[in-house]
Amino acid sequence: MNSFNGEDSQKNPSIKISVVMSTHSINLDWLKLSIESILKQSFREFEFVIVIDSPSDLNLKNFLSEYKRQDERIKLILNQKTYGFPKSINKAIQKSKGTYIARMDSDDISEVDRLFLQYEFMEKNKTISICGTNARIINSEGNIVGNFIRPTNQAAIEQYIYHQNPLIHPTYLVRTEVYRKLNYYKDITPGQDYEFLARAFLANYKIANLNFFGLKYRT
Repeated sequence: MNSFNGEDSQKNPSIKISVVMSTHSINLDWLKLSIESILKQSFREFEFVIVIDSPSDLNLKNFLSEYKRQDERIKLILNQKTYGFPKSINKAIQKSKGTYIARMDSDDISEVDRLFLQYEFMEKNKTISICGTNARIINSEGNIVGNFIRPTNQAAIEQYIYHQNPLIHPTYLVRTEVYRKLNYYKDITPGQDYEFLARAFLANYKIANLNFFGLKYRT
């Protein structure tokens, strides 16, 4: 099969989580750290769907092709032109086969137990449709320079969402059916994450934030 062919989506019971990422002319050292942080997760039952949104970037294509050769969990999708972040992430979700969708950005670093802890929480709390975690803030050198803390109390989340996003987007873990029922992200930048979460909230999907640092978020 061609390395860049996406496959039609249908659930695969052996894939619990589909991690989705869009890349576009990213610093390859940062991308390496991001990819490795997913491949080394303590939770193993996932696929990693990566959309290449800069089709003329040969270095990026070759870099990701090599990773795909090393790990069959990686699925690559090559856009024919640059579509931007919302459309690219939507394409990754549409090609995903997991019960859950985990967001990941190409310059961030997931902590090793992030997927395990989020999956365990969602499996134990069937009424929750979307969850996130807190995040450490890192600079371009990878040094921790601060924290992103979001509310964990349900009432606080419901108040917070009227002013700004109560979850950190690259920490989202979402039941795949929620994306499909809400017709994915709108093609707006920035703010597609907040707009999606607000629609989910208004559609009575329950949202939670877990009180641990699941991600290093690069500024």
